[in-house]
Amino acid sequence: GPDRAAARSRLGLAPDQLAVLVFGSIDERKGTLRLAAALAGDARLARYVLVVAGAQTAGLRAAAASGAPAQLRSQRRLIELDRTLDDAEQTLVFAAADVAWLGYERHTFMSGVLVIAGYSALPVVVTDFGETGAFVRRHGMGLLIDANGTESVRDALLALTDAAVRRELGSRSRAAVAEHTPQRMKQALIDAIAASRSDLAS
Repeated sequence: GPDRAAARSRLGLAPDQLAVLVFGSIDERKGTLRLAAALAGDARLARYVLVVAGAQTAGLRAAAASGAPAQLRSQRRLIELDRTLDDAEQTLVFAAADVAWLGYERHTFMSGVLVIAGYSALPVVVTDFGETGAFVRRHGMGLLIDANGTESVRDALLALTDAAVRRELGSRSRAAVAEHTPQRMKQALIDAIAASRSDLAS
């Protein structure tokens, strides 16, 4: 895969910035607006850049034209790849990222994005719900957030400004996916890749 520094420079990230990645087919259930609100509303999170990588629904695109996403955009803290990513672009965004966002709404099943994050040794921020939340809790590979509001999101992202915390959770993330990938997670990954090809990835 691409060298991390090269990947980050391709996306226009400064060395001290932290990239939080939202990946897949981007709809309202991905929690992107909540994440943007947390990032825009707290000066302690100013190092974070939101990378939204995947085709956005028309509804989300309209919602993201104003409010917190617009604020981040004006601060050059929002990078959008609003299209279905090819393999090289997918590899690039995961290589460049510091944190993977899985703060999805009402997502019951295992997320294929979690598997890719694990292979990329990324810490995850995940809603405390469903199979994905349970897996992250069991393996201590990320930080769990409430289903609503921005306070728990801010707390998680603040904790992840510490490089040692990111490293520790990232190594657990890689180990969890490498050692404990049940068949169903492998299937989730296959499904996610297939779905991202047809623009429906969760």
